[in-house]
Amino acid sequence: MPGGRRASQHTESRRRAANRARTCATVVHQQFRIVIETGKPADRILAAFFRQNRKFGSTDRRLISALYFALFRWWGWLRDILPDPTKPIDPHAPAGLAVLYGACLLDDVPASSILPIWRDELKHDYDLPKVTPQRTDSLVQSAKSLSRFFRMVPDSLQPRSLLPEWIWDNLPANCDHDRLLAICQQRPPLWLRAQGGSREALVTDLKAHGFNPQISETVDAALALRGDRPNLNELPEFTAGRFEVQDLASQVIGLACAAEPKQRWWDACAGAGGKSLQLASMMANTGTVVATDIREYKLLDLKKRSRRSNFHNIRTRAWKGRAIPVQAANFDGVLVDAPCTCSGTWRRSPDARWTRPASEVKKIAELQIDILQRAAAGVRPGGCLVYATCSLCTGENETVVQQLLETNSAFTLDPTPHPLTGEATDGTIRVWPYDADCDGVFVARLRRTQ
Repeated sequence: MPGGRRASQHTESRRRAANRARTCATVVHQQFRIVIETGKPADRILAAFFRQNRKFGSTDRRLISALYFALFRWWGWLRDILPDPTKPIDPHAPAGLAVLYGACLLDDVPASSILPIWRDELKHDYDLPKVTPQRTDSLVQSAKSLSRFFRMVPDSLQPRSLLPEWIWDNLPANCDHDRLLAICQQRPPLWLRAQGGSREALVTDLKAHGFNPQISETVDAALALRGDRPNLNELPEFTAGRFEVQDLASQVIGLACAAEPKQRWWDACAGAGGKSLQLASMMANTGTVVATDIREYKLLDLKKRSRRSNFHNIRTRAWKGRAIPVQAANFDGVLVDAPCTCSGTWRRSPDARWTRPASEVKKIAELQIDILQRAAAGVRPGGCLVYATCSLCTGENETVVQQLLETNSAFTLDPTPHPLTGEATDGTIRVWPYDADCDGVFVARLRRTQ
């Protein structure tokens, strides 16, 4: 009978959705707990899980990934649903499902097939709406809705608890707390840097592949992709080196260097070399960029990237030991993109909000000043030293620069225009995530005067 078949199909569809919901809850909570207990980066933990469990299709991977990162992004509120957030979460207990349901509501996770399943399982424990409400960008309204749905104490959810408590005492006075909180709860775009050709031509070609890139109004080479993170590695434009994935704020660091053709630059903490490639591009594939790092495997990535982009002016060298791996006083410019707490990247890596202790700010600042003081020896008289971090904390930024100025009279701040606004600066630049829908970075440009 047609009616019987429809009922059977409905039952089977609901059974599959229930199994999917159960599997999703289990995976998300298990991987979440691994990150909290080990402090390892969430993206690496989840990527390793998917490599070991290839049974998950692309749709399930997207759903699990979205829920997983939403849980970290809103953990400052969602943990209040749990009886004891310090203990492992039972993924199938009401509270365990409730935090995932709450993550979907707060982050607009595309989970239409499993939300009704969770709603049915939770309806006797919580006051959930029969119709899924639309996500709102108002943190105050979101807090009120969450409190009402999960029978929490009214006004118990404060926006500032979405970031770790220690950050508030480490921000400079000019930080707009409300705007910072609002932008940190929004998923960031994927920023690209056009390279070796016209940005407009790249936009045209990306549109032909079905993407909808948006160009930056302030940085000439920058464009953004919003929505789901696309796989760009197989595009012919990528394999031809016509663009690099590089956040807008990171591009600002390169622009502050103001590298010119035929100069010599040392990228002291190059990592995988995003800014080394930017410097090489600014120098029109002339002069020399020496890229160093203590992690040799990162430099191998840079070699592959420079070959793909056909750059001939990049040299790589491992930095081993305390002595600098380059000739002293030999560079027109030295860039120190120092290791940091990475609080400026909390939009992209919301897990780091909950795995970085407050004590790391002071500890890592000691490393930063040590690296900066040693790298300064590479600058020739009249050359420039650029110090940068993706941290929001004063102790890793202005304080470190001031320490160098107090201990090395050869350097002074070099007033330079802000790359985003063109406004004059004293040589120090802040880019907040809310300035241009990007990461947060600090940059200081100094000049060696003697």
